[in-house]
Amino acid sequence: MRQIDSTPQEPTKTVLIVDNDSGVRDLMSKVVEKMGYEPVCVDRAIRAAQYIMGNKVDAILLDLHMPGPHGDDLLAHLKRRCVPIPPTIIVSGYLHEESIGALLKFGVSGIISKPFETKRLMDELRRVLDGDSRSRYVFCPKCGTKSESDGRFCRQCGSSLDRELICSGCAAEYGPGDRFCAMCGAQVGGQEGSNG
Repeated sequence: MRQIDSTPQEPTKTVLIVDNDSGVRDLMSKVVEKMGYEPVCVDRAIRAAQYIMGNKVDAILLDLHMPGPHGDDLLAHLKRRCVPIPPTIIVSGYLHEESIGALLKFGVSGIISKPFETKRLMDELRRVLDGDSRSRYVFCPKCGTKSESDGRFCRQCGSSLDRELICSGCAAEYGPGDRFCAMCGAQVGGQEGSNG
């Protein structure tokens, strides 16, 4: 006789895979499923936006260059509509210094260049879904190198990793005089300039 386990199961985490290449989508879907997460695949940024608006998404694997709106357009759209952006790992073959800096402003949690190794994808997903992706690592805005968050300078290019104007709650940028993050409402800046 089979025993029934009454222990509540933790819900499966959902990973939204956004890539126009069906082969890449299929590979990432198999990896996500093998890791015990639920993959949801879409081939366009517009379909991803529609899915995010109506469903819980724990992480996004996002290509940058697709027909129609690109991956960074999706992030900009969600930010403009004040929709919380799930932890996002960029998986793209079109990474440049300029694009990396812009992506970091959206608070992306990881960047992987195509072609990628399956182990690297799995490591990044584990870090984002099972760990504290916002506080352990930071990406250099100049070259995109991942560094421990307690470092002050990039090991690769020497650029400053100063994050004083990035909200620790949601990774959005804020102005020097701001006291609260416009994206998540967290207290950010110091009390300088306040009248009380």
